[in-house]
Order: sequence, then C-alpha cells, then structure tokens
Amino acid sequence: MKTCLCSVVVLLSTAVASAADMKTVTISNDGSAVMTIRVPQNAKLVTIIETKDLVLNLWIVPTAKTVPEAIAGLDEVIKSEVLKFTAYRAETITVAGTEGKHLMGTGIDADDEVPATVDVVVFMVGKTVLVACVHGEGDTALRQRQPMLNALKTVKAP
Repeated sequence: MKTCLCSVVVLLSTAVASAADMKTVTISNDGSAVMTIRVPQNAKLVTIIETKDLVLNLWIVPTAKTVPEAIAGLDEVIKSEVLKFTAYRAETITVAGTEGKHLMGTGIDADDEVPATVDVVVFMVGKTVLVACVHGEGDTALRQRQPMLNALKTVKAP
C-alpha cells in the first residue's frame, strides 16, 4: 500500500539517559532508510500512515510480551489519540501469521474530546507487540476498518 504520508513521532522522556539506556531507531520512507535517531529505551514510538482512505496509528508496545498484556494496558498506549476506549466487540485476527485481537468500540478523541468510533488491532510480529488504531468522529473508524485490515494483511516479519 502506497502511503501519502508516513511519519514517526518519538516521545522522549525528560530525564537524561545514559548511553546504555538508549536505542537506535531507523526512520524509513518508501522502504529506504532516511535517518536514525538515538532515543531512550522506554521511548514510545508511533507511526502514522495516511492515505486518502486511512489514517492508521501504529505503536510498538515494548512493555508487553503478549497480546493480552498489551490489551490490559491499552488505554495508556492509545491515550495520545483516544481516551476512554470501550470495546463492544472483539474478534480473533491473524497478522503476520500470529493470532491477535481486533477490538471495535467507542471512545473520546484525545485532541477535541468528542465521541469517536474506534477500531484497534493488537498483534505480534516476532517477539514485538504492536497496536494499530483507526478512530474518529461519527463512523470514521467503520469507514477505515477495511483499509486498515487490508494493510495489516501485508505485515511480515523482517
């Protein structure tokens, strides 16, 4: 899937970390590395993939070792985009050959605090747990659900 915009937002902690507490993150565009940046090990990484049909947020969840662990801490993971997420439906989904969970529900948009529809997929690639999310006012998540699921069908381990 060709992306119109792909950006990585790195939220850095305010504490100065020692070199041992750092990791290198590579930022790519169209499959080519653009840059690397050193960030604290506990930095939250968010990738936003935007097309005319989709605004997909992806988070790596380094504190979770399993899908259920990530689901238990989901409010903290998605709080930059969605507050008070409540799933009304959950389905098992396969991403990158591994079982994950697709949660459909409602919440509050974090930026303007209006009611939102929300679709979240929690999955693993190798030993890394990730969260994918589409959300928005009205039926935004419903309209973006299939493009998100189509994109997730292409996920592969490196």
